[in-house]
Amino acid sequence: MAYIEQADLLTRMTETELVQTTNDAGGDTVDTDVLDGILSEVDAIVDAHVGVRYSAPVESPSQFLKNQCLSIVVFKLMNRRGMAPEHVERNYDDAMKILDKIAKGQIEFADTALKQPASLRTTKDTVTGREESTFDRKKLEDF
Repeated sequence: MAYIEQADLLTRMTETELVQTTNDAGGDTVDTDVLDGILSEVDAIVDAHVGVRYSAPVESPSQFLKNQCLSIVVFKLMNRRGMAPEHVERNYDDAMKILDKIAKGQIEFADTALKQPASLRTTKDTVTGREESTFDRKKLEDF
């Protein structure tokens, strides 16, 4: 599942730039094979980061997540030609930092429909609301 599509890219770059960054033959159309390859690569990058904490791929990605994808795709496209302006590279770096923070749990998705894998959910005591301790007197009694 692609997080973004060709039409989404036109919010960040012109059609001419899209053609220039994908068409290796110097033609006047977007090379969809090149574009699809980069979109798949970015989907895999996002899934690898998001999948640490949530089920991936994300079924209904937020605009926030799509924006990170756009920043990464635009950089990768422009970098193919060595023409990534400084602001595009900065946006890419920021997007990768955000994905790292998502993976580390420093940024959480507000969408409660996104489920965390069971291994990352904390077990809370229903009476006190505190996390269940790994070791306590009862568990260590026979040790």
